Amino acid sequence: MTSFKEFEHEGWELVADKYHQYFEHLTRQTIPALMENIKSGAKVIDVASGPGYVAAAAEEKGCTVTGVDFSAVMVKKAASNYPKITFAEGDAENLSFDDKSFDDYIMNFGLLHLEQPEKALAEAHRVLRKGGTAAFTVWAPPDR
Repeated sequence: MTSFKEFEHEGWELVADKYHQYFEHLTRQTIPALMENIKSGAKVIDVASGPGYVAAAAEEKGCTVTGVDFSAVMVKKAASNYPKITFAEGDAENLSFDDKSFDDYIMNFGLLHLEQPEKALAEAHRVLRKGGTAAFTVWAPPDR
């Protein structure tokens, strides 16, 4: 039996090339809200970074950005789209970064794709420096 995580991983490996065509417009809509508390010069992690749109927005703000995604295909696409940004394969529920490594943590529409989102939230807390911010988006009606 395939686990939820395996199901999600297999799916994202297959849709990476189509993501831009079908989801770019939708997922870019939330970037301004995610960037509200990000300051120039911050060290930012973009988890579930997909093709790198949010990471690129943080980099444009003058931040040092690391994008993380569990799909090798997405990481390759993001690195190709934004070669000045560091992208790496990784698990949102078990990040391979030291405690207190980042000023800001961003995840755009990633939580609903995780088998154990509470672990990703704990990881966000762990890798954030004191006073750091975390920003997440989820699919919801416009009034929410």
